[in-house]
Amino acid sequence: MNVFRAVPPIARLAGFTACIALATPHGANAQINYTVLGDSYAYGYTTPAGTGSGNGAPSGGYFQGFANALGAQQSKTVIVTNVAILGETTASFAAGPLPSPNANTTYAGSAATSQAAEAQLKLSAATNVVTLQLGGNDGINYLYQSIYGTQTTPNTTTSSPVLVQAANSVGTILQSIHAAAPNATVFLIGYADAFAALNPALNPNANGLQGFDVQATQRLNSLLAAKAQANNARFVDIAPLFSTNSGAQNYLGNFFNINVASANTNFSGLVIPDFHPNAAGYNAISQALVSAASAPEPGSFGLMASVTLLFGGLLRRRARA
Repeated sequence: MNVFRAVPPIARLAGFTACIALATPHGANAQINYTVLGDSYAYGYTTPAGTGSGNGAPSGGYFQGFANALGAQQSKTVIVTNVAILGETTASFAAGPLPSPNANTTYAGSAATSQAAEAQLKLSAATNVVTLQLGGNDGINYLYQSIYGTQTTPNTTTSSPVLVQAANSVGTILQSIHAAAPNATVFLIGYADAFAALNPALNPNANGLQGFDVQATQRLNSLLAAKAQANNARFVDIAPLFSTNSGAQNYLGNFFNINVASANTNFSGLVIPDFHPNAAGYNAISQALVSAASAPEPGSFGLMASVTLLFGGLLRRRARA
């Protein structure tokens, strides 16, 4: 099934015009066309109040660092189109409605009612790179149903169908991306433990939640990695970056805490930190993408080894200095 559904003719024409404007002939001056798809991690959300990179034109996150590295490696201009939406799930990606329609100015004037529909406008044979990060909110929504509701403590048995369905949907989306952008190298990015930065002193009842989330993150990442392998995408595992307490404290946002007034006594008074990366965290993800781009793989568009050559040259110049 192709989740990139048909869009109104006028909107399709506008998207086609944009693709023509971005396309250049292959050669020394050809540009790199990079499309970003996914949720708030992909968008580059950094602030709890919905300001800055969290509301408006995407201007940060890991995509900017990755684009800068690609441009430096290839000596080409990188055109970034960020279509990611805050709060996106696999279901809303495919069918809408847009969870936060006014958060991303990329959608200004667009007739698209879902990210899949907007992606259909933006992706083409001229697209060189696509990053996708999706499925995390499917798991988070499951957790919140337990935290804010009266369900029992979340567990791997009841969460497994949610995670499997999310991964299956991502697999379908990857197939649609390849159909719409047949020449693109596609990166599927996994997730970090969303609650790695829980402060035990503030959350005496949080141990069970942390233990579950580690297992759920590992499960989701393993499912996503399998879908990437089955659908000609490169999986980027970011969980190790955030797995230690120091990594969580250094890389997660911690911009705000949510003091939960929960009907579930297991989580009464739980203080939840912001689980979005901060600037250092996004930079770490950028570097993980750079490493994935430099790994040899058939069918890529020539990124292999360029990172090694670039960084090796920088190190040699420093050594001679």
